[in-house]
Amino acid sequence: MQVTKLLVYASTQDALLSILPAASERPSFALVVSLISGIVAGFMGALVSHPADTVVTRCAARGFGRNWRAALDDVLAGAESDDVAAKASVLYAGVKQRCLSLAIIVTAQFILFDGLRTLLAVSKEDLSLFLDVFEDRLDFYSGWDEVQGTWLEAVEQLDDDLILK
Repeated sequence: MQVTKLLVYASTQDALLSILPAASERPSFALVVSLISGIVAGFMGALVSHPADTVVTRCAARGFGRNWRAALDDVLAGAESDDVAAKASVLYAGVKQRCLSLAIIVTAQFILFDGLRTLLAVSKEDLSLFLDVFEDRLDFYSGWDEVQGTWLEAVEQLDDDLILK
């Protein structure tokens, strides 16, 4: 569900901001875009994950333990017929309530996230930057000369620089 939620949220937000570019300039409009994106993300996350949640709930409620196949068979046994639509309806029983509740929860999460991001003046670009602390370090593995059996000059110079005089 998490991947679906994040992917749908980002996609919906990008689509809405491309339609309404002024929303990225005004915090109140940006929060409305977050609200709509959160509702769509929560709804789609619940829709995608509901069948698996039904099986996991059956595992816990009926004592199947980790035997998810037996739990799935037990869920599908409740179908009116062997028709695919009947089996899908059993797997998606209660999906409306779950979609509504997750839409509310996910919207609250993203509203808090975007609200705090706006309040703290953190841009999307700031969140995508990363620090590579190993980029400029001396690589000791490539500093060894196998043929001569010695450290290269840069490593020897490093040792000399560390000696206190």
